[in-house]
Amino acid sequence: MKNIFVLVRVCLILYLCGSLASCKNENQLQDPSIYQNVEIEKEDKVGFEWIDYTKSDINQENVELNWKLSLKDELRQQDWYCYDNNFWLLDKHDLFHVDVPTGEIEYNNTSESWSSILLHYQDKLFMLSKQKDGTFEIQAYQPSKKQIVWTKSLEDKTELSLGRKIIEGVLYIVNSSGVLFAISVNDGSEVWRFNAHEEIRSDVFIVDNKILLACKDSSCYAIDKSNGKVLWKRQDIFIESTPTAEYRPFTSIDGIIGYFGNLYEPFIFVEEESGKLVWEYPYSSNSLKPYADSYAKKPSESISKHSWPDWKISSFEKPYAVDGTIVLLFTANYEKNLHVLDPLSKKVLWEKENIKFCHTTIDEKILIGRYINKTNVGKFVIEKLDPKTGNVLWSNDTFVDITNVEEIEIPESKMMDQHILISDFKGNMFLIDTTDGNLVWAYSSNDTYNFVNFSTNKNVFFAEQFESNSIYCFSLVG
Repeated sequence: MKNIFVLVRVCLILYLCGSLASCKNENQLQDPSIYQNVEIEKEDKVGFEWIDYTKSDINQENVELNWKLSLKDELRQQDWYCYDNNFWLLDKHDLFHVDVPTGEIEYNNTSESWSSILLHYQDKLFMLSKQKDGTFEIQAYQPSKKQIVWTKSLEDKTELSLGRKIIEGVLYIVNSSGVLFAISVNDGSEVWRFNAHEEIRSDVFIVDNKILLACKDSSCYAIDKSNGKVLWKRQDIFIESTPTAEYRPFTSIDGIIGYFGNLYEPFIFVEEESGKLVWEYPYSSNSLKPYADSYAKKPSESISKHSWPDWKISSFEKPYAVDGTIVLLFTANYEKNLHVLDPLSKKVLWEKENIKFCHTTIDEKILIGRYINKTNVGKFVIEKLDPKTGNVLWSNDTFVDITNVEEIEIPESKMMDQHILISDFKGNMFLIDTTDGNLVWAYSSNDTYNFVNFSTNKNVFFAEQFESNSIYCFSLVG
């Protein structure tokens, strides 16, 4: 009887706490001060002064400015996430919802532990939450009910930067201690876990029934997606890691997996079923290892004077697989280069220099922006290329002609279906149709701040301005 009384008392306390929390949320919802750090502008207060309106192929009506969201605090301290017509802003610890088409903003909830918005699945947002003991956990939050429906500890005190993906109702996520969790998105239960006992340095890459991972100690794993068991492990693929090195799988072609490293590691292919090295490009690990070992042993004050071979590549970017070819981007001798390879014959099909950006298009072609000369000034050209031959399908070098700037410097670019969105360092944005290379829309901010961190969602795109602490929301029309 005494136990029953205690149980009833505990339930009553929990009910009252929940009621008080609910009241707190309702009070905050009615309190206008909760919006004091966030402002939505729907009127277009910026112009197109730099556009030559006599050009018939530029139609400003192709794109609408839905709204501009401005914050009083630094934008870098906030987090936001968008899907469908839902834009979620985590302003420090306050969660707001913005309707994408209308810009209507509504406060939703507050949690002092929320750090960022990781992902969404159906009606849930997955929030990264920092607990009082310093460890992080995932909270599955249901905005419509303002409820946390389950939590799962990541058993780690380092904030996540890599490794999160939802496939078939399972959330795959890593912590910095080398643990890969498979978590049911429905109830937060642990399906399985894999412990590499070393920091995982790659995103979760899934092909067929395998999860491919790469670790700080240069070990590479293939994990069975259904149960977390190791299918194969290799530790001789890459040169031994440095503290800043990252290795990532990026593509699967005809039973082989491509990996790349961000420093002086070679780009490689391994067999999907065994992890056996098929080939590496453009040099061998064994050839570079003496230089790397010597570098690792040098004191910090002499590292900058370290001697590397002339053919040393200083950094790789994420390669692309397009139309049976591999598009490899790397920096050597302070220039960004592009090599397109046949992954089976290992031949370089063609190459380009002075690259500023490179993307694959919706029709399986290659789009690049580059300077015509090697000085990174003057004539800038955007070209669409056939991946197998390098033949130019169209070329556009007229951007300087329609702006008030003498040269174009590209800080940001992103594909959006058949279009590419580009910004420069003058507060301007371009939207180019990749089917024919025509400039279809352009936009200028009257404060000349750079537009960065583009994000696209169907016919909507977002751009940040750190200097003005603003987020712009645009939509394609028609």
